[in-house]
Order: sequence, then C-alpha cells, then structure tokens
Amino acid sequence: MMAKKKKNLSVTDLENLLQQRMTQLETLIEKRRNLQDQIAQLDREIHSVNGSGAGPGRVSKSKVVAKPKRKRRRARNSVSLTSVVAAVLAKHKKGLPTAEIESAVLATGYKTTSKNFRPMIYQTLAKMKEAKDVVYDGDAKLYKLTK
Repeated sequence: MMAKKKKNLSVTDLENLLQQRMTQLETLIEKRRNLQDQIAQLDREIHSVNGSGAGPGRVSKSKVVAKPKRKRRRARNSVSLTSVVAAVLAKHKKGLPTAEIESAVLATGYKTTSKNFRPMIYQTLAKMKEAKDVVYDGDAKLYKLTK
C-alpha cells in the first residue's frame, strides 16, 4: 500500500493507513508505560539500598551544602553610561564599532561589576538610537553620534 503515491490513495486506503498508525501509537504508548514502571521500580530499589534517590558515587541533593552567595555591590559612577558613550563617540567623528566603544568606555574609568559588559553597551546604543542621538552605519558596522 505504501508503493502508491499519497495523492492517489483512496478513502479506504487512508482509513487503513490511519488505523495502522493508531495501532502503532497504542503499542508505543504501552511500551513507554511499561518502561516507566520499570524505572519507577528501579528508583524504589535504589532508594531502599542507598537511602536516597542518588545513584552510586553521587551525593544526594539533601546532603549538598550550598555555598553562601557573595553579594555584589553595584558600581556607582558619577556619570551615566549614556553620557560616557556619547563622550566617547564625540571624540571619534568617524564612528566606532561596539567592541571599541566598550574598551573606550572602560578606559575612561567607568566602573562596572558586570561579567559581560558588551550587552549593556548594545542596550545603551539601542536607547540612543531610539532617541536619535546615535546612528548605525550597517555597511561599515560603526556607531556615529548625530549631534
């Protein structure tokens, strides 16, 4: 029946194909249910032997002690990131790519505790683009100050 093209199948052929698929689906669901029961039984056996759900050589979650989290202090700057980016772009009339803007901002002494500072630069440039303070040259991949 599979040799026929799908376009040329009759209604009875389609019904037979559907019935085969439904039977196959029921069989697979039953297999999955049996496997899940076997896994549950194994988990119960492991728990009774080990006293927890952890496998051999593993520490159960209840025994793991979390490290105390260190509070990071927010860096305080006298000038906003937007004005620092604007000042950096004002010095470079031809524009700068994002990576160079990031290094130039950090070179000004701008403090950050961010592990990944570049997304903050992208976010600031996006806000500046909305305010029409900055324009992006897609060909040269440079940001330029408009004012």
